[in-house]
Amino acid sequence: MCKIVFDKTCVSVSKTNSTMKEQEKHESRRRSIIHEFCLHTPTQALPGIARSQSIHNRLFSLISFIGFTIIMAYVVSTTVLAYFEYPTQIDINYASERPQYFPAFTLCNASPLRFDKN
Repeated sequence: MCKIVFDKTCVSVSKTNSTMKEQEKHESRRRSIIHEFCLHTPTQALPGIARSQSIHNRLFSLISFIGFTIIMAYVVSTTVLAYFEYPTQIDINYASERPQYFPAFTLCNASPLRFDKN
């Protein structure tokens, strides 16, 4: 445990070096997982963002990706709303001209014998 001395009194710091190292390890694991996901995703912009070396290129690609994603979501939502607002007119008329009776006798050929193969 790390200790700091002020005027001959000991004050202990809550985080030790080992817990700080563990936090850094978890943080690097998270970054590694996100980086690997971005490199291998089929989304077009994310591999370019993950591979870019310059912060300017990375920011430009990220801002472009987010902007175009927002534009796409807007266009898709307006298209879906326009589809559901399209007026439809349904006119169903049922006219029974004459009664049609179900046949009293039905011939069903469920025979296992086939006459086409001799």
